[in-house]
Amino acid sequence: MRFFTIFVLFLPAVLAASIPDRRVKQVPNTSRLELAAVREVVLPEGASEKLQGAVADLQAVWSERVPGSTGLESAAGEARKFSIALEYRASPRWARLWRSWPVGSFTMERERTRIFIRAEAEAGLVNGIYALCHEVLGARWYWAGDLGKAYVGEVPRFFPERRWQESPSFVQRRLYPMNTDFGRRNRLAEGYSFNHNMAKVFTPEVYATDPEIFPVVRGAKKIPKGSRAYDATPDLLHPRAVEIAAEAALRHFEANPESVSFSLSINYNTNFDGQAHTNEFFKTLEFYRRRPNYTDYVFSFMNAVAKKVFNEGGAWRTPSGEKRYLTALAYFWTEQSPSFQLHPRVMPVLTSDRAQWHDPDYRADDRALIKRWSRSGAKRIGTWDYYFGSPYPYPRQFNQWIAESLRYLAKNKVTVFFSQLPSAWGMDGGKAWLASRLLWDPYLDAEALLDEYYTTFFGPAAEAMRAFYETAEAHRNAHEGDWYWIKHYLDEAAVELFPRVVLQSMREKIEAGRAAVPNESIYAKRIAVVSEAFRFTELYAELQSTRRELTEAALAEALPLTEKISAFLAAREAFETYAKTLIEDPMHARLAYFMRLNQSDPVPMALLVTLRSGASLEGLNLERYADAIEIAKRWAQHPESFEAVFWNDRLRHKFAIPKVRSPFEPPLPEIYDWRLSLRAAEGLKIEALTEPNGLVIENADYFGLYGDIRLKSTRDYVFEVEVDYRCSPDNRTFLQAMWKNEAMKTIRNDMLLRLPNHTSGQTYRFFIPVRSPEAASHLRLRLKTEHQYPGDFLKISRVQVHAGLSRLEPAAK
Repeated sequence: MRFFTIFVLFLPAVLAASIPDRRVKQVPNTSRLELAAVREVVLPEGASEKLQGAVADLQAVWSERVPGSTGLESAAGEARKFSIALEYRASPRWARLWRSWPVGSFTMERERTRIFIRAEAEAGLVNGIYALCHEVLGARWYWAGDLGKAYVGEVPRFFPERRWQESPSFVQRRLYPMNTDFGRRNRLAEGYSFNHNMAKVFTPEVYATDPEIFPVVRGAKKIPKGSRAYDATPDLLHPRAVEIAAEAALRHFEANPESVSFSLSINYNTNFDGQAHTNEFFKTLEFYRRRPNYTDYVFSFMNAVAKKVFNEGGAWRTPSGEKRYLTALAYFWTEQSPSFQLHPRVMPVLTSDRAQWHDPDYRADDRALIKRWSRSGAKRIGTWDYYFGSPYPYPRQFNQWIAESLRYLAKNKVTVFFSQLPSAWGMDGGKAWLASRLLWDPYLDAEALLDEYYTTFFGPAAEAMRAFYETAEAHRNAHEGDWYWIKHYLDEAAVELFPRVVLQSMREKIEAGRAAVPNESIYAKRIAVVSEAFRFTELYAELQSTRRELTEAALAEALPLTEKISAFLAAREAFETYAKTLIEDPMHARLAYFMRLNQSDPVPMALLVTLRSGASLEGLNLERYADAIEIAKRWAQHPESFEAVFWNDRLRHKFAIPKVRSPFEPPLPEIYDWRLSLRAAEGLKIEALTEPNGLVIENADYFGLYGDIRLKSTRDYVFEVEVDYRCSPDNRTFLQAMWKNEAMKTIRNDMLLRLPNHTSGQTYRFFIPVRSPEAASHLRLRLKTEHQYPGDFLKISRVQVHAGLSRLEPAAK
């Protein structure tokens, strides 16, 4: 009883000592420490490169910002007078048992003539150094590189009479791939591993000993290759799969004692087991966000593994006392919250593109989803967002949703954050800096932060440059339309979101900003980066505009086409020449991400239409298309010199009663010569037509019709397609030719045509001449559609490959 009384009396003090307090406390004191008197910074023994880098930044800022200072020297050992001392100080064991400070927490205070920054771990010391740089010395690193550095406010003469006691709201604050000086200076941090990892656990070696745990997908046993992209998810209902996963996690923790996480996230695909016992698990079909709901299937497996790792294996904590977790992405088919409570050491990582919060329905749904996960029993929750960035050829601005979503996540127990943001600084502006500040404290005033950013970074041009970025944000919010997962990601037609009049308005704001600042000023140099990046947007918009005009005219055979061909070739040359030089500049290097996109080329189709009509190609620079011209001429003059490869070009189907492959997939017809690939989606419709034959596809997340050909001696081919369609923006419908060698390795991938985003209003029949690579021995021809929105459809009436006959090879009978 006495122990209980003492415990109750001291409980408030224990909790007060262990709960992080972000308040900056006033400390009355008669004496004060003049900053100019501080002469050195004392590092702990064994300081890492990261800590030394932070100290070097502090030394540089101190020299530039503290009047009368002779600089800061680095020192080791005991803290002497007039020094900044970096010290490790572990919290008591009893405090950690109650509520440990998040990793990265620190205290900072003056004791007589010394400033002490103290933390349990190095991350806290680094954060304390940058708190001193940010809050006392006014240092900012808004962008990477020298151009990104700026200062705000006046530096006080004396060290503030305060005691800092800070901890981050998000213990992990990662903007990938910013594991750089920018990340360190803005207190970004790693900590947890949760990327796709099943392929690293269920390996070919495991298959050799335990083949029964590997899945059967669409009737075929899937043998692992060690690929996170292509290996199927194992049979998660098999008890041995649970044992193998638990053994892998325990091995990991034994080999890496201070590791706080082990990932069991599904591979980067939707290839799940389709055996009878698995299908029985899904006897009640549920979809979420138009996709099959596999959450209970995956997270019941996670719970079973966690029980073996923690309850039975005892791997609850690291030797230093940090809690460990098994992590799993709540990704794609597992976004929905579970119908049961999670094991407390299962850490779900909620994947969502919260740029899509511009759609009020999606925003409301996502907020409700976050709240449900917060009540799932998980003690640690992460999130994976998509703040891109350079896969988009325009300024993808959504600062409003960054601020609103981070605050909501923090309110609902989400403390681990990851987002991909390969930043192109001129495009992204203050997005990365704003996110880094809000990840530390999401309750900061986002508008005040943006006010500071524009005023400090662009000086007299602040109003114009803010208008530039906010025009991009407002236009995207108003016109991007219904949500879709990472909408317009690596989409060659995405720039059509910004019509020419909006781009012109944005250019005018840049030029107004230029006019407001001296030519050689730091502000002018920053505006130049924005202008250079936006020139990339303008040139690409012109390329896409001319490509679409040429594609539509060629499909409709609206002659003459020569001017449109010329315009497209000129626009492409201008864009490619400019972009090639631009991405060599580190400030724009990430735009290379978009440049890797394999884009369509309508010129060969347009050339064949022109030559078949008897029109001239005179005046066009077509050296790049010599092969296509030769084949097109042959087709126009001697179509009988080609033979049809597919006998079932009209897509006649084999069975009157189609076969069903998965409980989530619709009935599928079997079509001679052709194969179908798809991702299950709610409402997906694949209808085989008769009289005339063909296929109609609606509500597809992904659908592909493909045929494989063993090539003969000829290298000359003409592809023939007959389609009717409606494609909303972000719907990508392509004709693709993948050329393979004898080892079945793809040696060239031709995006032959992208159907324009509109309603065709008629059936188009088009022909595309192509010469195969010399080493090609196989061809896969694929007509695919992705991201069909309500009302979209693709009607395929005919697909044929015509092979040019050589003189020595007669037509096949």
